[in-house]
Amino acid sequence: MLRKLLFALIFIVGIVIAFVFIKSNSILSKEGQYTYEQFSKEPSGKEEYISTPDGSKIRVIRAGTGKTVILAHGFGGTIRDWNLVYGQLIQSGYHVIAFEQRGHNKSIEGEEGIGSKQMASDYKAILEYFDVKEGVLVGHSMG
Repeated sequence: MLRKLLFALIFIVGIVIAFVFIKSNSILSKEGQYTYEQFSKEPSGKEEYISTPDGSKIRVIRAGTGKTVILAHGFGGTIRDWNLVYGQLIQSGYHVIAFEQRGHNKSIEGEEGIGSKQMASDYKAILEYFDVKEGVLVGHSMG
């Protein structure tokens, strides 16, 4: 019984190793698909600042037409985190709104600081500012 269990375990580990090898080769074959300049450039579009009641100023860049997609970066991030996705969404026919969280890059924190309540208020301010009734929110990490 122990021998069969050991054989099954070795077999499963072998399958996992093969999967990882195949997947890593797939990823490596795409190396160089994007340049450093493509990763580091900021998305283009109309830049605006949305004021919140506590004095925060939320930086937004938007472009495109169609259904709305809002992009919220994670802790320590900027609008640049979305530069490749942002452009692909616009090319696919979406109105894309990317913003910088309060206290990040060019957005100003405001008197109430940073927290879940304040960030939820910022999301609401963005939705109201652009009169978004239906849309998709895409967030990364704290976004």
